[in-house]
Amino acid sequence: MCSIGDDYQDEVENYMEKLDIVKVEKTCNKCREQKSNVLLRGKHGYCKSCFLIGTEHKFKAFLGKHRFIRKDDYVLVNYNLGHPITSLLHFLRSGIDIKTPKQLKFKPIIFYIERNYHLSVEDRRCLLENINNQIKGFNFDIYFVSFLEYVETSEIRLKINFGDIPLGTDDLNKINRICNEKVTPTIRTELYKQFERRLLIGSAKKLGCRHVFMCDLAVDVASQILTNVSLGRGTYLEMDIGICDSRDNDVNIIKPLRFFDIKELVFYNHFNDLIPIVIREDQVDPYSSVQNLMVNFVQNLQTNFPSTITTVVKTGDKLSMDKGISNNRKCELCSLPIEDRNSRLTSAEATDFSHWLSTFQPGLEDQSPKDITKP
Repeated sequence: MCSIGDDYQDEVENYMEKLDIVKVEKTCNKCREQKSNVLLRGKHGYCKSCFLIGTEHKFKAFLGKHRFIRKDDYVLVNYNLGHPITSLLHFLRSGIDIKTPKQLKFKPIIFYIERNYHLSVEDRRCLLENINNQIKGFNFDIYFVSFLEYVETSEIRLKINFGDIPLGTDDLNKINRICNEKVTPTIRTELYKQFERRLLIGSAKKLGCRHVFMCDLAVDVASQILTNVSLGRGTYLEMDIGICDSRDNDVNIIKPLRFFDIKELVFYNHFNDLIPIVIREDQVDPYSSVQNLMVNFVQNLQTNFPSTITTVVKTGDKLSMDKGISNNRKCELCSLPIEDRNSRLTSAEATDFSHWLSTFQPGLEDQSPKDITKP
């Protein structure tokens, strides 16, 4: 039973192990010689040199292991503000410039979707200029597109010059009016996500790219797993959170930063003197939608339990889509096969079966659900 008395604190001190900061190793966990500069996963310390080598190897090992990309392929890189994209750009630039057999031999094209409607027109224009200057500093080509313009017209209008992107003071109201007022924030977020996916794939095809790089980190994948399950999209976890989304026959969506956490990339940028572009984030209520709720839940849980994200991601990787529905008619919006409505076991029936199983008593077999076949 729980202890609620005055002696509760004494029991905690007797049975809970105290965190001793002195126990953290002061030498690098890799070379065992240099002083550690970075502490990862709460226990592994690395010096600056070993950390940078290990981080770059982690990225190249991902590409070398899966071999999605062939020589001279064009890859569309979806630009998102913050540390992840800055690290990804540096990974690509250093991998292309290196003169070794491990050189990256594909050609990245950067792609930015403008949709910062919570900022003023002047701030949005300044942001586009800063992004353009950063990409030019890495010596990559970049294309701009207006998300609002695409949603309104369903046409992909690529811009080489950021000054050609239409910006208006009423853009926020326009994007809000696209969805009916009765549509919940959860549905609106999911709808805009599908619009973004279609925009990325359509733009990749126009630019001759066979692959799209996303900047999703491990925390994004873990949050998406719980979101899919909560929204009844658990069947499609393999496509939504997998290493490669191959639902389109011509373009694959790849997540090369899928096994990184934000702390690794922040230190990587710091040690390489890379300054990411950041803006004032739009204030979002964590309880306004299922997506925001899951992101908040995973991040808070990760604070006290460092293995949360790793456990959730590894669990999600073990789940796969039912091959029996691959030939079904596909959804016009998300391009995934539609499940059969006459499937016997639904989520509601699974809940009833779980309740029956947990309350089952010998001799009361007639209590079993009528529509569920007992194992």
